[in-house]
Amino acid sequence: MRFDVAFLKSCSAISDLPLDAIPEAAILGRSNVGKSSLLNSLAGEKGLAKTSRTPGRTRLLNLFDVNSGKLRLVDCPGYGYAKVSRVEREKWGALIEPYLAERPNLALAVLLIDSMLDPQPLDLDLHDWLRGHQIPSLVVATKCDRLSGNQLPTALRRLTQSFGAQPLAFSSVTNAGRDQLRQSLLVKPQGNGVV
Repeated sequence: MRFDVAFLKSCSAISDLPLDAIPEAAILGRSNVGKSSLLNSLAGEKGLAKTSRTPGRTRLLNLFDVNSGKLRLVDCPGYGYAKVSRVEREKWGALIEPYLAERPNLALAVLLIDSMLDPQPLDLDLHDWLRGHQIPSLVVATKCDRLSGNQLPTALRRLTQSFGAQPLAFSSVTNAGRDQLRQSLLVKPQGNGVV
């Protein structure tokens, strides 16, 4: 399956986003859930999205083109990192909430959840918020390679109960779930973008 990814630009404000009709999939998740690693895995390119051992590094909306305008991935700043200041957390809300609530191009929210953890309150709150705003979402359980054969089904059952749908099991190390996620991204987003 063709899934060519190229970095487009970083945006610090909603007004910086392109005015076109390309559907967008927002990549959302806690600061240390593995968003950059997932993007690199999807692209099949290790250095496309910058990874860091320090959570909370992404502060902007980072835009990536898929298949020459078929889709745009929007890497959103991570949330929930305790060492980020209150001001930074407020900036997150001021950038992300209008994007999610008002962006006509937004076709899908991909919510990344750490498969090794119990469902976190912030993840559940965001999932409920997306549902309340009728934003189609896909829950992706990251870091599945770190769970044993017995642990993974248990973790997925626990996440299914919490989020109301079975998450897609994903590993950026083994690329498990990569093809399924690529297909979901290319098939689901329809977008209501403006021309």
